Amino acid sequence: MKYDFIQKFIQTAAVHAQSPAVEDTQGITTYDLLLRRAAAIGEDLKSRHLPPETVVGLCFEKSADYIAALIGTWYAGLAFAPLPPSLPAARRDFIVRDADIRVFLDTQNMPGPLAPDMPLAPVQIAAGTLAYIMHTSGSTGTPKGVMVEHRGICNVLDAQIKAFAIGPQKRSLFYLSISFDASLSDIGTALLSGTALVIAPEDTLRDGAKLTQFLRSQRITHCDMPPSLLRTLSPADMPPSLETIIIGGEACPPDAVRAWAKNMRVINVYGPTETTICTSLCTCDAETWQRPLIGTAFDGVTYRVIEDELYIGGRQTARGYLNLPELNARKFVMIEGEKFYRSGDRVRQTADGHIEFLGRIDRQFKLRGQLVEPDEIETQLECCAGIRKAAVIKTAEPARLIAYVTAENAINIDKIMARLAAHLPAWMLPAQVIRLQNLPQTVTGKTDYAALAAIPIDARAQNAAPRSMAEKALWQLWRNVIGHDRFGIDHSFYTAGGDSLGIIRLTLDAARARIDARPAETAQGKTIRDIAALNAADHAFAQSADDIRASVAFDAAQMDVLRRAAARPVVDENAAAPVLLTGATGCLGSRVLHGLLMAGKTVYCIVRAENDIAARKRVLQTLAKYTLHMTAETSAHLHVVAGDVSDPRLGLSDTTYDLLSSQISAIYHCAATVNMLADSAALAPANFDAVRYILDFALAGRRKDIHAASTLSVFVSTDQNTGTLYETDRLHNVQQVYGGYAQTKFAAECMTLNVPEESCRIWHYRFGLLTGDTQSGAAPDRDFLAMFGRGIAALGVMPDGFDDQLHVDITPVDYAARAMVHLASAAPAGIYHIAGKTPLSLGRFADAIARAGYPLARIDAEAWQDMLQNRPMDTQESAAALGLCRVLPAADYARHRIMDLFQASGALFDTRQADRYLIPAGIECPDADDALIDLYMRSVFDGYQKPLKICLFGPESTGKSTMAKKLADYYGTNFCAEYAKEHIEKNKGGIHAQDIPAIAAKQRRIE
Repeated sequence: MKYDFIQKFIQTAAVHAQSPAVEDTQGITTYDLLLRRAAAIGEDLKSRHLPPETVVGLCFEKSADYIAALIGTWYAGLAFAPLPPSLPAARRDFIVRDADIRVFLDTQNMPGPLAPDMPLAPVQIAAGTLAYIMHTSGSTGTPKGVMVEHRGICNVLDAQIKAFAIGPQKRSLFYLSISFDASLSDIGTALLSGTALVIAPEDTLRDGAKLTQFLRSQRITHCDMPPSLLRTLSPADMPPSLETIIIGGEACPPDAVRAWAKNMRVINVYGPTETTICTSLCTCDAETWQRPLIGTAFDGVTYRVIEDELYIGGRQTARGYLNLPELNARKFVMIEGEKFYRSGDRVRQTADGHIEFLGRIDRQFKLRGQLVEPDEIETQLECCAGIRKAAVIKTAEPARLIAYVTAENAINIDKIMARLAAHLPAWMLPAQVIRLQNLPQTVTGKTDYAALAAIPIDARAQNAAPRSMAEKALWQLWRNVIGHDRFGIDHSFYTAGGDSLGIIRLTLDAARARIDARPAETAQGKTIRDIAALNAADHAFAQSADDIRASVAFDAAQMDVLRRAAARPVVDENAAAPVLLTGATGCLGSRVLHGLLMAGKTVYCIVRAENDIAARKRVLQTLAKYTLHMTAETSAHLHVVAGDVSDPRLGLSDTTYDLLSSQISAIYHCAATVNMLADSAALAPANFDAVRYILDFALAGRRKDIHAASTLSVFVSTDQNTGTLYETDRLHNVQQVYGGYAQTKFAAECMTLNVPEESCRIWHYRFGLLTGDTQSGAAPDRDFLAMFGRGIAALGVMPDGFDDQLHVDITPVDYAARAMVHLASAAPAGIYHIAGKTPLSLGRFADAIARAGYPLARIDAEAWQDMLQNRPMDTQESAAALGLCRVLPAADYARHRIMDLFQASGALFDTRQADRYLIPAGIECPDADDALIDLYMRSVFDGYQKPLKICLFGPESTGKSTMAKKLADYYGTNFCAEYAKEHIEKNKGGIHAQDIPAIAAKQRRIE
């Protein structure tokens, strides 16, 4: 029997030669090109005359390159092991040693595609030849390599292709990590059926809203996703193109499965790594699905249930574990002359012949779709200094890994987590590490995990319950936002289960309750105990400008460095000299990079990543995301190095640092962190320290210019935010600076303004509020205008009387980037304002939202205050309400002004110096006319379904309060709370638009 994946793929590629096979951030790879790339890799490997079953390490992230290398390895008759650069170094080193990997493929050693006229000559592979080694979590505390042969791969793929109804014209999302064998299902079912396999950026897969939009924009038809994701997303939000969802790896709540199965085909797949990807599957019925069924075994696969454990035999059973003969003897057993794998899964056969999954016989389990072996985590914990014993469990909802340790003395959580992160994948890092005096034990002296799981969470964490009124109030606020009460007052908001967006909602909830939640301190990671102990009247939002100036003044040693830098010989201007860019993965920085490359510059980018390959991939993904195309010639002038600008040596090796400092002629510093909730201490590394280290780099080696991206927040977030803000203003008159973002940017600019020009020429570009691209509408990831637009649309109302009073600056990001690149080459060093000429009024913004399909009702100040005090709001709505904090009384505005979207109201931005060079070059800021704002609104609301809430207020929610009546009247129906009670409870205080007909009909029937 011969293995036929390569032959099947060759046949598929011949039929679908010019059809897309893989689509990733690099572009589209057709079936023909993928085959020729794989064949070239295969021929290269064949020419090395490697021994049979040599294991090739594939050092790629998920990409068309990885898939080509995988197929090329099989083309040459060899085996592979995935070694993505994102893998922790310790785990990667172990895999390399364990599998004796001596041959590696990566993006740097990929040959060009085989010529179209070259014949294909793949190696003929016997069924029992090793195909790949996948390392899974090991109960001994180390990963174990599973050796899988070719014989079963097409068996599972053929069964899946038929069940998934996948084929030509379909588009499958490659969701799963390449470190798991289930990813071969994504690859194989697509490539053997003529489907296009679509690869999304990793940050898209981690963000529900981005993922939903990606599914829609890419017209995805098939998606294999973790069951935990089904509980996060809503089937109602899915695009009509989506036909099939594949789930597996862990049990999914039946109600979630049924909800999805009503809209599309949902298939539950089952199969351990030790039995080649998948051994059975089951289509989930929207009406009858009540328990996790695994289906019947594929042809060629045998199931046996012995003492409630599932044994799996047949052609898909793996060869065994690598270098673990004793484990092989226990797990791979002979029964009546046939080899079976003991799955460790508890099952039972139902009366109607189905097999139901009941759980694990051993301790292995799945968390958010990923396999976790708690013994491995415990082994790594026990390697940490001072820890005697460790135990790890998975909690119930919310499902989290909790680690308990015993130690002689107090433990350093930060050091422990840092060590774990270096040795374990991200999904195996515990949410909490809790020190106990002793671990509970069974009568046989073993750790009693059931007893640990039964201890209440507060007792587990040994946190005191809230005692003071302030602690109780804060704890209750956190509970409402986070959604559970399993945390104590010694947790941070994040370790309790919150996130940065939740802090926005927390801020507004706290304002309603007249509680100072201290969002900056919350974002910094302070606990309830810490925050409650702070003086509620002492706000950390304002900082003295004089104190900031004093803190950044150069001392004697720094002045000496500046003097020595001024004495450096002047070098000839050389247009070909390379430049350095930071922030290339940002919305502005990526466009500056593109502009520099198009101008013929050689550009080095510093990007945070594991290595240079991963760093370059991040940059290319960003360019693709914003459709910034490069030619092969310009791409050759792009060099990306892994580093960190918040590190004193920019995160570079001494050799690289010294080499670049001797060659770079100019630095374009666009990197920054924009976070209106964080305080100056949290933002200083990214926004101030990085500028200081960039200056140090500029002063070392050859002379360099600095082009620094600043912000008009150095005015509008201060007490100098009225009148005309001039380019000649060097910030001398500012007395108070509000909010951590403005404070750190103010400090950075004050420092660089004090650098003598003879030491280093510096261009300061103060940008207005960066908004979307004028061609596509694409905006920064944290687009405040978009957040406000969606939030106010969800609220459905806005305060009356402010249409012409409030204005927001509009500075399109593509204009901003073009302006910066041109000024850098055409204007002398100085300060330049890059901002819009025609601000957008609140009234025109509301009109644009209405034209997008979301009309807003105007309500008076009393009703607005009523809504803020009584209406439950989600994060988006909360952000919109805070964005209009200028509507609030003075005391409340002072508390929330750092979230003020309309900070530029009443101020004019002087741009005459910039215009002197930009206008003759034809670079003018577009007017914020209706066409541009409508483009923005299409981008903001693309794929957005408004969760319209009509909230009923009052002591008994009778629907008779002023706010409730105004909303009800506006939408044409007077609601009685009794009729809407069921919907209000389901939607946490609101009524969705789709519920209105049912409620109205019920009201009419009763009346």
